[in-house]
Amino acid sequence: MRLNFFVDVEALTSELNNFKEEAKAALTSGVKAVAASTHAKTIELASQKLNTTRKLYLDNLDFKEVMPNVWVVSLDEPALFLEEGRKSGSMIEDLLKNGAKISKDGHRYKAIPFEHSKPTTQMTPFGRDMVGLIKNVLRREGQTIKGIQRDDSGNPRLGKLGTYHIESPKPTARANTPALYGLNIYQTKQANGKIRRDVMTFRIVSDKQSGKWVHPGREAGKFMDEALKWSEQIWETEILPAIMKRFE
Repeated sequence: MRLNFFVDVEALTSELNNFKEEAKAALTSGVKAVAASTHAKTIELASQKLNTTRKLYLDNLDFKEVMPNVWVVSLDEPALFLEEGRKSGSMIEDLLKNGAKISKDGHRYKAIPFEHSKPTTQMTPFGRDMVGLIKNVLRREGQTIKGIQRDDSGNPRLGKLGTYHIESPKPTARANTPALYGLNIYQTKQANGKIRRDVMTFRIVSDKQSGKWVHPGREAGKFMDEALKWSEQIWETEILPAIMKRFE
């Protein structure tokens, strides 16, 4: 999704013969400023109204000059549902759209990861409750969710460190498996040398399933639309009049 805000600089400066180049420069600078303001306003609105999905939205929001004097504020596909909303219904086709495998009986399937080690500010209340259960189990073993496990020599352990089947509620009424059944802990060495620790569960989605993976629906956020309306008003009532007044 992209926001389009067009200003015809040539038309606005056509009658300013004595100051045409200076006016063009001022208008070009003004367009850049209003584009940046649109981006900032979008961030402000999303930050005010989103909680657990705020990071997803902001990570997919982009602002750049695609060609001289053409600025674009865009939102990538993973976060579009936060901007445009989505109808309630099955998510299976969306989940299997990319990266699905084919089973022996010809059905598409895919393992969907659920991360339990991300910041709790990015989790639902249910997710935070699950983190509490995980902490209790790991605490009994002298571990933490974030703490790096090491061997007797002090070196970080790498790979899959363990699997846990933790007594826990089911995530939805349609689910068959407790939320923390099959919890896996991994530690991997990244390119920068740092050790990453992940606490994950995986659930299989398949096109032979029915009645599962149902999204309840979501109202459109329309943060970009609201930011664009705000910017158009600022441009027409403040920025443009101030620029043109300088060259009357």
